[in-house]
Amino acid sequence: MRRLVLLLVAVAAVSAATAQPSREEVDARPAIVIPTMTTYSGTIYTSAEAVVPEGYEPFYMTGYLRHGSRYESRDKYPVETRDYFRAAAEHNLLTPLGRRVKEYMDNHYDIHDKRIGDLTRVGYEQHLGIGRRLGRRFPTLFKDGATVASIASMRMRSTMSMVAFFEGLKEQNPRLRTDMVSSEEHAAIVRPQDPKANAHYPAAQHEAYEQFVQDSLRHPILRWADSSLDFSHAWRAMFTEPDKFCALFPECHPMKLLTDIYKRLSFEQNIRPEATLELVQEVFTADERYNIYRIENAVWYYRCASAAYPTLARSMSEHRVLFDHITSLADKAIAGHRSEVADLRFGHDYYLIPIASILGIDGQSITFGRGKELHDNVEAAVNRAAELWRGYKITPKAGNVLLVLYRPTNAKGDTLVRVLLNERDVELPLLKAVVPHFYKWQDVKELIYRQLDRIDRLAEAK
Repeated sequence: MRRLVLLLVAVAAVSAATAQPSREEVDARPAIVIPTMTTYSGTIYTSAEAVVPEGYEPFYMTGYLRHGSRYESRDKYPVETRDYFRAAAEHNLLTPLGRRVKEYMDNHYDIHDKRIGDLTRVGYEQHLGIGRRLGRRFPTLFKDGATVASIASMRMRSTMSMVAFFEGLKEQNPRLRTDMVSSEEHAAIVRPQDPKANAHYPAAQHEAYEQFVQDSLRHPILRWADSSLDFSHAWRAMFTEPDKFCALFPECHPMKLLTDIYKRLSFEQNIRPEATLELVQEVFTADERYNIYRIENAVWYYRCASAAYPTLARSMSEHRVLFDHITSLADKAIAGHRSEVADLRFGHDYYLIPIASILGIDGQSITFGRGKELHDNVEAAVNRAAELWRGYKITPKAGNVLLVLYRPTNAKGDTLVRVLLNERDVELPLLKAVVPHFYKWQDVKELIYRQLDRIDRLAEAK
């Protein structure tokens, strides 16, 4: 009886967390404002362990894992923000708090110099922990002599994340066998939206996609923010004359300057696990933090979780190669033609997000449309994205979507799938569950290709 009561309490707590408005979560955790810079949330948004149907056992795992926390991905990011504050100092435009922010930006540049794109120790520990927990959670899957296969993006941060994961997994069972690969041969699988990796994705198409993101997504949202949102506290907190500061960088939207500053200030969480982001909270009010969340969350939602515009659909359609790899190997495992107990892929946020969206995990489903939603009413679209799609729960550093396949022990019955988002049992509202959190593999596969076919049709729209 006591166990039942505890289970009900846990379920109620999870339901309450799921129902919590994004505003409340952002107010409580300033670190989640920039979705793709958020550190791993798998042990924060916990859920009650799904009850495995009687007579079923796990026999195979597949999925995609984003690399862990890294240093800045491009030289220009720490350089630009350092230069913002150097220019402001040269023109005597910094407040006392602004001088502290300048000191932070100078130090931020030094920390990242010659480490661009590298996995941080925080990122290594994230994947080490994921491997440990999965090893403890699925001991009958990761048993003596079992082989776990994996491929990683050739970016070193992904390869090192794979190594960290397997270190954690093998701590639980040193007798596991591992087959780790990071090569150009498999690049299209883990980076399908990269023309350098995917020969079927023309560079011109990718360039059109990137230009569309800037011109038709980011810039309209920034223009709306420039004209409609109040960031006066942040500006005055750092600069004695904000207008003069912005005039030093006439090619930039004021909101770009401000979001760049926020990103660098919040990046500390990926370097130091004890980071409190004190400067973020001193510079930006709660309203300002939430408004930056709305801006950044909407940009990422539309660019990676949406087929609302043909250009976006054309890029998302390239993910078929990744899904083909997932489903074909799973089918071989089901048929008994693959001895590996898991096939894992280590890559990047751009490729993790569409998996979660196409599956419709926890109702955060892909948007289909004809290219009007954002431009009809920017504010309405931004607000809808803020509640419908919470990037900080889907694609933090080390974010992952894992499909665990179960078979009946008596060999009679359907293969079932249990889906984990960042190690948490989730629902697929687009499908009917056999029992809570367990779905027929055939239904999951049909959903994937039904969604991909619809994306392809939108990609061809004029």
